[in-house]
Amino acid sequence: ILLYERRFPDGHAYPDHVIGSPEDLQKATLADVKAFVARHYVPSNASIAIVGDVDAEKVLASVERLFGSITAGEAAATPSRRPVPRATASRLTLRDDVRLGRVTFAWHTPPFYEAHDAELDLLAAILADGRSSRLWRRLMHEEALATEVDAWQESRQLGSLFCIQVQAASVADLPRLEDVVREELPRRRSEAVPNAELARARATFLQEMVAVPQRLEDRAEYLNLYFTYLGSPERFAWDLDRYRRVTPAALREAASHLLQPERCFTLTVLPEGKGSPRDVRPKVEAASTFRAPVPETFKLENGLEVWLLRRPGLPLVAARMLMPGGT
Repeated sequence: ILLYERRFPDGHAYPDHVIGSPEDLQKATLADVKAFVARHYVPSNASIAIVGDVDAEKVLASVERLFGSITAGEAAATPSRRPVPRATASRLTLRDDVRLGRVTFAWHTPPFYEAHDAELDLLAAILADGRSSRLWRRLMHEEALATEVDAWQESRQLGSLFCIQVQAASVADLPRLEDVVREELPRRRSEAVPNAELARARATFLQEMVAVPQRLEDRAEYLNLYFTYLGSPERFAWDLDRYRRVTPAALREAASHLLQPERCFTLTVLPEGKGSPRDVRPKVEAASTFRAPVPETFKLENGLEVWLLRRPGLPLVAARMLMPGGT
């Protein structure tokens, strides 16, 4: 909610709570609730998707019998897409009941199904999906600055947000953590993602898209989604093609056009209180020299070569024989 409050202007639909503010709910009367349901929960503002092994004629007859007598009601107005003023860079730091510090970067992006929406989905995967992703590799493996890394395109009807969120291993690591994120994004605006990296992200994303609607409930949800927002339930193949058509050049264009530093909102959440010694990363001591034990080697009278490694402090014996199996 806080991200939408800071990124969308007053009067826009998204900064408000979907179910209303606590104050509104406390003031609501039974008459208010009945009027809301009568206005919005009507056939003209709904769609039904039925999937499964059914007889279409019988199902349609049942739908007509059960729902046909309900008054259609007034058609809901299509929400207007109010232009969002070009955002400028800003940041907010607050404290909350959390154990570790967290920083979130957010940018305004286009509504879902519009230009650059698919590109940003794949860019989020390239940045933070899995151990081979750009930010995961740097922040969690190479520099051990973070315990969690995530990126996503939060696609919505009236405007979206592209977000990168990182949870720091230590509050003391937050400045360096921000530096790493801000170092990586200019590369996405100026350098093309290798084809192999894009292909890997696309394959993972498409596999998830195809797997989800295998469940009947999810397939019905897809059909309703496409019908409601695109005007036809038969848009699944078109949706897949959006991701198949993405190129390295298109990724770079989306990042260059939308993920500019001067349009970024940075939200930092710190633990409450004065902190503890655990918030300061311990000094890294010089590594001690490792000396691997050297085994004794000798041969038996029959020519069998033996390697013997003595560990007198352990009252166990283990033996293993290796015999070449040929080619």
